Amino acid sequence: IVNNKKEIIMKKLYIVSSGAGSDTYITTQAINAINDCEVVVSYTKYAKELQNLIQDKQLFTSGMTHEIQRANQAIQFAKDGKTTCIISNGDVNVFGMATLVIELIDEQDLWDEIEVISVPGVTSFLAAASRVGAPISQDFAIISLSDRLTDISLIQKRVDLALEGDFIIGIYNPKSKKRTKPYINLLQ
Repeated sequence: IVNNKKEIIMKKLYIVSSGAGSDTYITTQAINAINDCEVVVSYTKYAKELQNLIQDKQLFTSGMTHEIQRANQAIQFAKDGKTTCIISNGDVNVFGMATLVIELIDEQDLWDEIEVISVPGVTSFLAAASRVGAPISQDFAIISLSDRLTDISLIQKRVDLALEGDFIIGIYNPKSKKRTKPYINLLQ
């Protein structure tokens, strides 16, 4: 009790960007968030890449395509009172876990119970541009070619309009395990 009022301590859930691979592009803010948490929820590959940062944490990992399970598990750990971080590659807000976590928090109406902290990171688009010496000094668009959640006709429209607008285009997900042939006509 503080000043005759009940002090409410929010539970914390960090959505942590690990950067564009291993710990090379991880930010100080992301490292601080990982240090602050008790539990780490991660795609198995990312946990291996960040092993030196998370070795003393309770760890929950799963494979590719289990994003909903990981997000729900991270939320449950936070609901249980454990300061938790869920790790996403690149920047959590660019084709990362932030959207899913926010949607689930909203669906479960947990905004008064869990403080959600999104920690930005370096996207692979920006890391690749820097590595190859191609500064992005003009307007740009980042487009995912994944048709798992977006109809291919909408993806084609986005590519066409970005090309028409003379944007620099960063392409994500040009192929996958099931879709090994790239979209030849999209960039013609």
